[in-house]
Amino acid sequence: MYFDPSTSPTKEFSRDADNRKTSILPDALVNLAARYRFATADIGLRGMVQNGARGSREGADVDGEKRFIGDRFTLGTRVSFYGWHDPSRPDRDAASFSYMLAAAFKPPQVANFRVEFEHDINRLVGQRFRLVGLVNLLVLK
Repeated sequence: MYFDPSTSPTKEFSRDADNRKTSILPDALVNLAARYRFATADIGLRGMVQNGARGSREGADVDGEKRFIGDRFTLGTRVSFYGWHDPSRPDRDAASFSYMLAAAFKPPQVANFRVEFEHDINRLVGQRFRLVGLVNLLVLK
């Protein structure tokens, strides 16, 4: 016995004109981002809006990074604010604020070591903290 997707019940359901409204719910999504590079620093801004019958989500990030001693040391930060609304679960509507602080060290032509501390705050999860360590290695063949 095998499964034939051309005759699946899901496909037949979605092709029925009476069910078209329940199987197709388009969303509008807009995402804009900009970054400016200085000689030893970057600053960026990103905004996003998604809206449709299933709800909405909108927010923005601002981030920056400063490089020192020939890009060997780096300090970075990001601040975010996002909100979402779900009409099927109004008790889950919330707004979220987060910030991130980072420091990195890059030995010459070998690796990049980075540590990030992140703090997220919203009414659903309360406060969430995260500490991440990243190692990027240069591998040559």
